[in-house]
Amino acid sequence: MSIHLVTGASGLVGTELAAQLRAAGHEVRTLTTRAGISPDPNTHFWSPDTGVLDLAVLSGVSVVHHLAGASVSEKWTAKHRREILTSRQKGTDLLVDRLRALPAAERPHTVVCASAVGIYPDQAAGTPLLTENDGHGTGFLADVVRQWELATDEFRSLGIRTVQLRIGIVLGQGGALSAMLPLFRAGLGSALGYGKQWMPWIHVEDLGAAFVHASQRETMDGVYNAVGVATATNRDFSAVLARVLNKPFWAPAPPAFLLRLILGDRSVLVLGSTPASSEKLCATGFVHRYTDLEAALASVVKA
Repeated sequence: MSIHLVTGASGLVGTELAAQLRAAGHEVRTLTTRAGISPDPNTHFWSPDTGVLDLAVLSGVSVVHHLAGASVSEKWTAKHRREILTSRQKGTDLLVDRLRALPAAERPHTVVCASAVGIYPDQAAGTPLLTENDGHGTGFLADVVRQWELATDEFRSLGIRTVQLRIGIVLGQGGALSAMLPLFRAGLGSALGYGKQWMPWIHVEDLGAAFVHASQRETMDGVYNAVGVATATNRDFSAVLARVLNKPFWAPAPPAFLLRLILGDRSVLVLGSTPASSEKLCATGFVHRYTDLEAALASVVKA
């Protein structure tokens, strides 16, 4: 079995990925920005802001899974906007710099990077699913993802196979659902805005498995949409969530203009519409465990 390094391992996806890797018998090293001695000997401190990363941590690593970056769910103040972008750029630049310092024969053979479907332009209901060949959208989130991918492209300059997984809405304990569940559990769930915006969801177990799959499938390189096989509109998603919780589903929904007023630019997180296709990922032999939205939500909210 091989050694895998995971950045952003304390998050929803990183936690699931590390667990799957350990279950498969791999050694997992993780990076944390929390200073101090960790009780886990395989957890190591790094600081993208100050350029701290011990080269010894990379010794023997076969695969790097790079997920680190500031949350986009927090309020987009000017300061946090900078953190969203620079946390991704600085972390990537530091990894590239340290890997460049290793002899070519000692570098990992693969880096699997997190990206996001937020790079795509909004699509109206009834439009075709977006593929990896489609163009980029505009706005803050699309700009961040585009610059993020440009930064991770540098791993290829080191002769390292690089896969970028454009992640959709992740269903798990926490993440996007954490903001929705209190209202739905209180019986106040509804669609958001016009309700026709597409939500390209993926179960966290499938996403963890997609990272593992990408690390093992040597023919994979470049960008892949890491989403489920079936997308859903916000209205359908919300109605299914209410049904799973055995709660009422209310209409009319909060209007889009009100959400924009409350959330500002962050409203794109709930009003954005990106019906991304998983066909390219599936063509590599990846098989989703969760293909039905109701089953996926039931496994999470009733876990």
